[in-house]
Amino acid sequence: RVEGGNALAPHDPGASSARVLARLDAYASAWARDRHASCEAALARPDDRELELRTSCLRRAGAHFEALVGALAQADAAVAERALTATTQLPELERCHDLERLRAEDGPAVEPELEPAAEALRASLAEVSALLTAGRIDAALERADACVEQAQGIDHPPLLAEALWWQAHVRRIAGWLEPVLPGLEQAAHTAAAHGHDKVAALAAVELTTVLGALARYDEALEWSRHAEAAARRFGEDRYPLARALASRGTVLRQLGRNEESYQLYLEALRVQQRADAASHELPTILNNLGTAALGLGRNEEALEHYARSYERIEALLGPEHPQTAAARMNLGIVTAELGRHEEARAHYEAAREVFVRRFGPRDQRVAYCDTNLGNLLQSLRRHEQARERFAAARDLFAETLGPSHPNTATARASWGLTQIELGNPEQALLAIEQALADTTAAVGPEHPFVGVMKGQTGQALLALHRPAEARERLQAAVELLEQASADPSLLDEARFHLARARWELGERAEAWDEASAVRERLAEHGPAVAREDVDAWLRAHPRGDDATELGPTTDAR
Repeated sequence: RVEGGNALAPHDPGASSARVLARLDAYASAWARDRHASCEAALARPDDRELELRTSCLRRAGAHFEALVGALAQADAAVAERALTATTQLPELERCHDLERLRAEDGPAVEPELEPAAEALRASLAEVSALLTAGRIDAALERADACVEQAQGIDHPPLLAEALWWQAHVRRIAGWLEPVLPGLEQAAHTAAAHGHDKVAALAAVELTTVLGALARYDEALEWSRHAEAAARRFGEDRYPLARALASRGTVLRQLGRNEESYQLYLEALRVQQRADAASHELPTILNNLGTAALGLGRNEEALEHYARSYERIEALLGPEHPQTAAARMNLGIVTAELGRHEEARAHYEAAREVFVRRFGPRDQRVAYCDTNLGNLLQSLRRHEQARERFAAARDLFAETLGPSHPNTATARASWGLTQIELGNPEQALLAIEQALADTTAAVGPEHPFVGVMKGQTGQALLALHRPAEARERLQAAVELLEQASADPSLLDEARFHLARARWELGERAEAWDEASAVRERLAEHGPAVAREDVDAWLRAHPRGDDATELGPTTDAR
């Protein structure tokens, strides 16, 4: 404990290390009490199988705890960042008293002669879990590989499935995608064939996540159905079902099927609340639900979910933790959408200060804050200040992620939009076209981001008085965003600028009607600044009852 505190202190600018040590002390005391009671009961009833289950559970919890303390005793900056989170993920000791749950989690019983080897393997897997939660990824990878070798020497397929799942899970956290698929499929099929429903569910969830990240959405959805089926066999009120539902929700959100995604996140939340309302997984589900609601234009509801997520994370980790700051960023995004600009700015700046204190000014998390602050300043018409923020974000993303990364491209395009407002449309067009090329190369031509940037090139062309080219770009943007079922506010932004292009080309009645329809939709789901822009344009461009087709104009806005 003392070594862990000494190792954490140099990397802890706040009170996190004190919270870590307090939680470790409390856990160690509770574990010692339970272990003492278990030993006394075992002496009185040496052949009691139920006591053996409880003792085994406590042994694994102890192995996890010892591995975590060992990792913290050698903490570097990355481990220190994870330390407080890791203490929230220590194994629940209460589960060691739930015999039904223990039987289900362990899967089919091993033969008596295999029990010592099985017990050693489960303790090793607990160490893998601890190393992973502590951020010791390389050590977790090495230990997980050794566990698979251990499992291969035990004639019990459900244990092999569990070891294979852990190996693939650690590799996925380490950034592997395609290479983990064979091991995950073997884990899922082996677990399902031998009745280990928990592992079958978790492996299928992992496959859903990886295949979704690889944009293999049909396969991801198919595995999500296997995940849900196995999870329901394991238990309707247990966390694997919440994970299964949430993983499918994420794939559907990637596909733009926002309402279906929202409903799945909502069901996942209900399941997780029944399973464990105090779980560290609950804030993640609340965050996903907030994102889904935001995508549907339900901004007030999104704020409610984000606020609940933030409150839980802050209670678990404290106000100076990076995850708390990230949750506060989400609050900034939704309050900005609601037009509560000063509140949003306070959230963004507070998050930025935490990231700078923890990681220094050249960390990419600072760039995310600058991007959000730039968006906010742009909506407040403070274009020069916004340009400075976007330039800082662009340069920092280029430094940390590369000059052609989608995040760099997004910041570059946003910088270009400020140039339109500041009267530099030529520079704007060059920047946005570069961003469009980089984004298309990175994510493919059908991604919604590509549609957004095509629309932004249309805006630059309008500012250059090139309405025919602008209409072509904006029409392509609208079609792409419609096909992708993109965020309604993004789609309506492209439709509005398309209406502007049509007006300049003389299609005034159709242009005015489309802009008016956009205004009606924005009243339901759009940000305040977008409504203001459309209102101003409609006032400056009255339709008139006798609108006729006229020749092109030079009206840029």
